Amino acid sequence: PAAAPTACPWDITTNRRLENAQWPHGPKLVTPTFNYGWNANALYAPCDRVAMVGHAQWQTQYPDLWWQPTFKITVYLHFLHQLLHSSDYARS
Repeated sequence: PAAAPTACPWDITTNRRLENAQWPHGPKLVTPTFNYGWNANALYAPCDRVAMVGHAQWQTQYPDLWWQPTFKITVYLHFLHQLLHSSDYARS
């Protein structure tokens, strides 16, 4: 728990990273978070271990999402759930 998690969309049928064209997209926060052009193996989010590097300003901008050693994986999963169930998510 001391280290933040990281993730990328996964294809359970092929057991590998989801093809870029199949990553979620939407008009506001969905597309920037699921930005395979930034890093195809991580999400661009304040609670993602890989994205936290170089984004110290997120600690004050998103204090509820900036990973803390006391967090459980549910913080990360709740963030993704909220994002993917928002009106911004365009299912294709």
